[in-house]
Amino acid sequence: MSWRNDKKGKKTPYQGDRRSFGEYECSQCSRTWKSANSFANFGQMCQTCNTMVYAHTMKPLERPEGLDEIDPEKSHPKHLCELCRRGYNKCVAK
Repeated sequence: MSWRNDKKGKKTPYQGDRRSFGEYECSQCSRTWKSANSFANFGQMCQTCNTMVYAHTMKPLERPEGLDEIDPEKSHPKHLCELCRRGYNKCVAK
């Protein structure tokens, strides 16, 4: 099954197929975070309480000059990513 066909309803404001920049707020513990690995209708687990959270704001990814370097020391937390947990490997995983 394609990851695009696995979306169950509209859970995020963005409904496109591209990776985007998302902002999250956990409804259980109020933790907030931002992620450049956000996809339409796929959530991320809250690191504090393990609740699945969907982005409340999503924006297209932009690469401002000088800020487009990937930090090789920072790994993608696959265990928190719904897309990775379902085995799609669509994210920029290191």
